[in-house]
Amino acid sequence: MNHQPESALSVFRAGLTHFAKDQGYVLSFAEFLLGLNDFENARILLENGIQMIGEEECPALWEKLLFVESQYSVSSSSLGDIIKVWNCWRFQG
Repeated sequence: MNHQPESALSVFRAGLTHFAKDQGYVLSFAEFLLGLNDFENARILLENGIQMIGEEECPALWEKLLFVESQYSVSSSSLGDIIKVWNCWRFQG
């Protein structure tokens, strides 16, 4: 599918309707978007995945979101906000 990114994107979008609460699927879709240099949509997908799955249930999505924000964000305040939320629930357990 690497040679036909539009087709792959359509497949990922269609699959999201069934697997929106599957951390592995969301992570794979985000990786695909990052491979297309679509950083903004990858960030949005990760944020939505965290909300759908639950903040405490998806550490891999948090880690990828932190990576995306640290590498591609234009706003340092959004990275700071994400780190605060991550630390709050991570240390509650």
